[in-house]
Parts: sequence; structure tokens; C-alpha cells
Amino acid sequence: MNLLKMTKIICIAMVVIFFNGCTLMVSKKKYTLENTRWKLVKILNEQVNVIGNDIFILFRSRDNRVLGYGGCREIFGFYKTVNQQIEITLENTSSQICPNSYLELQLLEGLTKIDEYEIKEEKLYLKNYNSIIFTFLPLK
Repeated sequence: MNLLKMTKIICIAMVVIFFNGCTLMVSKKKYTLENTRWKLVKILNEQVNVIGNDIFILFRSRDNRVLGYGGCREIFGFYKTVNQQIEITLENTSSQICPNSYLELQLLEGLTKIDEYEIKEEKLYLKNYNSIIFTFLPLK
């Protein structure tokens, strides 16, 4: 094998090793249920389109509080988890009258029926009897 061909092979091998090493160093952030602001993107299988502030929830680990914003009012409550099982209890929200609050009402009523969660491919799925009710993405 001549020297030029050998040099080309070594250069190609070094480039392949370099780029493989770079992809190993770049890793996706691992999102967890707790301490991540989760933006609502789907209810059942319907895309949620919000004009204005994002509808979101946050499961705060230090005091097991669930906090968020439903589109008009703030969300307050508590949660308990065991493995992938979750129980959410909401406190009374303000009595503020909200026009077009259909999404918020669906969220508030649905959260108390959630019994399981799953995080897969950077999405949070809140489920009831294995059926996905809400889909969230992390707010970045």
C-alpha cells in the first residue's frame, strides 16, 4: 500500500473517531416530573393552541406542590407519587370569571383524575387508566 493511500485511510479514521466522540459528548437533557415547567400541548389527542401566556404546570419537589397557570387563573395543589403512579389534589382557584375558559376547565377537572405519568422523548404524558389525557413539553 502506498504512503498516500495509507495517509488517506488514517485521516478518514481520525475524522470518524472525532465525530463519534462529539456525538457521545452531546446528550439530551433528561427531564423529570419534578422541578420542570411543563407546557400543555395536547388534551386527549387535540392540539392546544393558546394565544398569550402558555398553560403550564410545575411539580415542585421540596413541598410536593403542583403549581401552574391554566390560561386565566393560577393552579395550586398537592401531588403524591409512587413509581409512575401519581395523585393530584387541587385547591380552590380564584373565583375570577374567565371568558373562553374551556381549556382551563378541562385541565382543572382532568388533573384530579390523573393516576399515572410517563416521560418519554422529552414529553410528559399524564394518564387515566393507561389512556393519555394530557401531553406536555418542557418549557425551555
